[in-house]
Amino acid sequence: MTAPLAALADETEFAPERAANYYPPTRTGLRGNHKGSFEVAHERAWKGKEWLSPTSVEERYDLIVVGGGISGLAAAYFYRAAYKDARILVLDNHDDFGGHAKRNEFHHAGERYLSIGGSVFLEHTSFGGVTLGLLSEIGVDIERLREKQDPGFINHPFGLDSGVFFDSAHYGTDRLLTGPLIPFVRTGAGGEYRWLEQLAGIPISAKARAHLERFLTQRTDYMADVPDAKKAAVLGKMSYRDFLVKHAGLPDEAARLYQRYTAPYFGVGTDAAPADDCLEFGLPGLRGLGEFGRAMEAEMSSYPQEIEGAYFPDGNATIPRLLVRKLIPGVAPGKSMEDVTNARFDYSRLDAPESKVRIRLSSTAVHVDPLAGAEAGVAVTYVRGGRAYRVRARECVLAGYNEMIPQLCPQLPEAQKTALRYAVKTPLVSTNVLLENGQALTGVGAAGFYAPGRFHTQVFGFGRSLGDHHQDWDPDKPVALHMIAAPASDFETGSMRDRFRAGRHRLLAMSFEDYEREVREHLAGMLAGGGFDPDRDILAITVNRWPHGYAYERDPLHDPEWPQGEAPHEIGRRRFGHIAIANSDSGAHPYVDGAIDQAHRAVQELVRSS
Repeated sequence: MTAPLAALADETEFAPERAANYYPPTRTGLRGNHKGSFEVAHERAWKGKEWLSPTSVEERYDLIVVGGGISGLAAAYFYRAAYKDARILVLDNHDDFGGHAKRNEFHHAGERYLSIGGSVFLEHTSFGGVTLGLLSEIGVDIERLREKQDPGFINHPFGLDSGVFFDSAHYGTDRLLTGPLIPFVRTGAGGEYRWLEQLAGIPISAKARAHLERFLTQRTDYMADVPDAKKAAVLGKMSYRDFLVKHAGLPDEAARLYQRYTAPYFGVGTDAAPADDCLEFGLPGLRGLGEFGRAMEAEMSSYPQEIEGAYFPDGNATIPRLLVRKLIPGVAPGKSMEDVTNARFDYSRLDAPESKVRIRLSSTAVHVDPLAGAEAGVAVTYVRGGRAYRVRARECVLAGYNEMIPQLCPQLPEAQKTALRYAVKTPLVSTNVLLENGQALTGVGAAGFYAPGRFHTQVFGFGRSLGDHHQDWDPDKPVALHMIAAPASDFETGSMRDRFRAGRHRLLAMSFEDYEREVREHLAGMLAGGGFDPDRDILAITVNRWPHGYAYERDPLHDPEWPQGEAPHEIGRRRFGHIAIANSDSGAHPYVDGAIDQAHRAVQELVRSS
């Protein structure tokens, strides 16, 4: 006889979110893929563990979604739009919903400070109708959001300058250079390099400094043997580092100044990033490409100097919060994007038996089995609290990582499993540090930093207000610093996939104490000129560790150019009976619209097959 779900274990053990004080956004320490979220998946993937006798759950659903990030929640939303009375269960291995779009809250002296746990921007100018339509339906007004935001919050947070921090471990001295622009990056009409006035302060040899000055100022053509019409293609097949060293003749010492500038964006250093992408991104070198470079400079002079994106006070965490509030009425008050910022969600309602949509946290799927005959549909086995359970549905959407899907569903065709294993997600760390106040930032005159030698290569002050949430800059009040690390940039051999695997293992080997030590040493050296004392000034640290971060995009330096429909992500996302696949991996597009568009495609595949 099958036991009812509520009788399987003590209520707070089986469903910890029913405890009165359960609120994951306020948790500090090691978050992201936190302890308890990945161990079961590793047992399945690394050791081939089987859960052969799961307890049957007396629940029946129309749809089970594996993965409660933006793509999984969007899939539930689209499915409800197609079948308004559908019963849906969302399973997620983390203790909070949202996937990489996590919300970090700091509370101090009766005030709340929000920051970014992972996904940050709405790159709305590239969004299509499906994504824009969903965002509008859940209450996102992009133009209203942009009206109040500071477009320069990365380059000029709080109106302060930006700077480059050279640390003693790599440059022999701790030195912070500040100025009106982030140094090293091409900016302004004609490609003027405002940082040249500080060239003498860069702690490299006089010979390397002379080469660097010549590279940044002289007009020439380092690739005169390549016709202008072919330069873009050639640059797309070489790394930016090779362009600097092998063509521009920069000493390695000077070229390394740029090595990790691309890390937060591409996940790798410039030795693995295509030269054409880096030049278009803003790194210098167009002066050394003759007429081709002049034409490209003229085109880029019309580009916006700041990121054209919209962002919430908690990054993209607002999107899953809006989705969950739509899917489960009563989980949070309000109806607008402004009021959801302040809303405290009632996690005890996420998995309420009376709800048509249920979200079950801390539940790692380990098997997804197609069912035939009279029981046609899907059975999903998941592990929660060390126990395995089996639940059934008519259909299933897999919205987690592609790499895990062959472990969940070994019945898939071999070619599809091989394709799903191809992508290696970019490892990333999104660290938030609450400071006692902003005096150290005003003391050094900057709040946005590039650190070419440190683990966290980018640091910037983050804080914005929306609705009744006020987080305005005041140097006498606490401020959140956001620090970004992409550990694959430390590895300089192999393809992007090789480097991403190496970076992932590095993250998993680091304890919270390792991250904390790195943060303290970094800030102590960088902000020393502002009187910073880590023991006195650091109030809290939250480290969002994402060994599986950005979705994998094609590696232009190592991957072939696949025919239309034959790229690994296209083969991997093919529907399998009552199982469809939705995630940003399946679009090879690590952005909000990638997650939402792929959710829509997956649901449409199921709807059309019904």
